[in-house]
Amino acid sequence: MRHQRTSTLTIWHKSHNMDSMPYELILLDAFVTWFDEQDEDLRLHIFGHLDLLEERGPLLSRPYADTLKGSKIANLKELQVK
Repeated sequence: MRHQRTSTLTIWHKSHNMDSMPYELILLDAFVTWFDEQDEDLRLHIFGHLDLLEERGPLLSRPYADTLKGSKIANLKELQVK
């Protein structure tokens, strides 16, 4: 997974492969700051979930993600790391 940091957001992406095109994940600086403060085991666990999200995009479902209820954005998902 390659990492590119911009002034307002962080973009994580894989190199493209022949089978499918991964989704692009855009992570806000607030997330990156929080993520950097976590211990290594939790960061690795979260990376696993981010990889799944990158592969499956909006099709990722429970137990890894769920739709937020009451959001103004239709079908907005929340990544759930337990």
